[in-house]
Amino acid sequence: NKFGNFVHRTLTFLVKNWESGLSAQSFSAISNHLQLETIRSYHQKIISAVDHFQLTRAHAELILFAQAANEFFHSEQPWKKIKTDRNGTEQTIAMSVVYILSMGVLLKPFVPKLSAKILDYFKGYVTDQSVASIYQGNFDLLLTLFQSQGFKPTSEPKVLIPRIDSKVLETL
Repeated sequence: NKFGNFVHRTLTFLVKNWESGLSAQSFSAISNHLQLETIRSYHQKIISAVDHFQLTRAHAELILFAQAANEFFHSEQPWKKIKTDRNGTEQTIAMSVVYILSMGVLLKPFVPKLSAKILDYFKGYVTDQSVASIYQGNFDLLLTLFQSQGFKPTSEPKVLIPRIDSKVLETL
């Protein structure tokens, strides 16, 4: 549930603190951020594994990618940072949005319904063609989609993967 937790936590925080959405400037400000290289690296590893039919490796990389996204969010502590550095916090959330879009694209071959739920937040920002382009390696598109108009989720954040009650798991 690392994917669902990250997406829900990020988008809920965004909607709560930026009712009008993130500014285009917040995405421009992160264009040289080192974290983009982490996203690019995972993206390339996952696509390469899929292209070579190494699905177990691709799945493992996807889990590591979600873990890296969660670690980034946690290390930035936007819930604390917003009290003293609103612009810096907005950039943290912008980077998290880039992570989310990348996740939505990369999950498509594995969990199409989850991918669709994630990509629904980006309606009006991405098309099937731009998703395919990102998947094929047009990594720069992850940022340029938002550098002119910013980003606001097109629907309220919802829990993507419901928690399974531990009692239900015990019966399995």
